[in-house]
Amino acid sequence: MRLLATGPCKANGKQRFLSLPTCCDLRGTAVPSTLAALVLTGAGLALPAAAHAAQVGLHLDTAGGEGRLLPCAPKTSCVSSANFLSPSQYLAPWSFDPKTPAAAKRQLLDELVEARGGQVVGEDEGRGYVAVRVPYKLGAGKSDVDLMEFKFTDVAVAFRSEAGVNIPSPPFCYTPGCISGPPNRARMEALRDALGWSSQETDEDKKWVQILLH
Repeated sequence: MRLLATGPCKANGKQRFLSLPTCCDLRGTAVPSTLAALVLTGAGLALPAAAHAAQVGLHLDTAGGEGRLLPCAPKTSCVSSANFLSPSQYLAPWSFDPKTPAAAKRQLLDELVEARGGQVVGEDEGRGYVAVRVPYKLGAGKSDVDLMEFKFTDVAVAFRSEAGVNIPSPPFCYTPGCISGPPNRARMEALRDALGWSSQETDEDKKWVQILLH
């Protein structure tokens, strides 16, 4: 697992040492948010074993060996291919056919890091996992970051995207057939389209069509 460097951070132009719940990016800038899920042992902080595992894995559960992404908590600005029981927070995994997983991962990182100014904050090549912090505009001169996590298999990629700022979901959407959900739902759909990938329909999708279409 590859993680951010730890050590002294800069906040308001002054250097200070890393402390929860703040993490430090590779340029030494403090990054406050609920996304501070990184190992802090480099800053001389000791964490309990369970907390250490949670920090290292971000939202990747490795108990089963291969690893799986964890679902989003209810009523958060978060969408995931693991949220089967919460339609508004669920998006089906993406197919990157005919690309190989390695080629698909390169394409994804080119888009998120090179084109959008994102930063890789965690990676487990053996499990096909990568996590990227990606900035986006909130409007009115404000910005936030999405923590996007991806788990590649041979044929598809599962994902989880959580915004740093929790914004209530709109009560409805205007497009026929759409599902109302957190704002980053639309950002993930736009990312899928930008990559030219497609969604994999699942049994859950088929069950929801009858009750969720306008």
